[in-house]
Amino acid sequence: FDCIPAAEFESTLAAFEQLLGTDREVAGVLVDVDGVLVRVDGSHPPPVVGENVDLAVRDRLADVHERYGACLVTNRIKLETFDPDGLESVFGVPVVRDAAPKPGRGIFEAGLELLGVPWTDRGQVVLVGDSSYYDAWGAGRLGIQVYQIDQDRRSYPLHQMLGKRAADGVQTTCKRLQAAGRRLPSLTGRGGDER
Repeated sequence: FDCIPAAEFESTLAAFEQLLGTDREVAGVLVDVDGVLVRVDGSHPPPVVGENVDLAVRDRLADVHERYGACLVTNRIKLETFDPDGLESVFGVPVVRDAAPKPGRGIFEAGLELLGVPWTDRGQVVLVGDSSYYDAWGAGRLGIQVYQIDQDRRSYPLHQMLGKRAADGVQTTCKRLQAAGRRLPSLTGRGGDER
């Protein structure tokens, strides 16, 4: 059940507000770009500036960065047109520049390194992302907490939408199986956890 997020939100702003309002220890925040900081408009990748950037989200990201430290982890990294300087100038936080893309382990390791968080403390790091596969499963299987943003899949290009909906279906199935497992009686008959 590694693809099940620690928390789900209707918007990026709500996820940032939750982070800023928590009293638990957070060692750092990794943030996806497309679908989280930049609204997807059907182009791939969507533009970084202009109407697709919500200024309130950008301002709250600055607050998150000031409180915990934040960096961007984006699969734009694999594109020839990847412009980390442009992303940094728009959002004001560092960007992972050289790593294997999500859901691979490399980009998350590079993000922790950029934040100065040891690998042993990765359970105190939060990833804010929208993808059930690239973000929730990619970071979740490594023990990084995931705050998943519920995005409207209809605005994605068709080839991406189909893959995202398939991953969302797997995530939903895992949630149902996990919930059903919690409701099952013990198979040992002694009140143990075996299912």
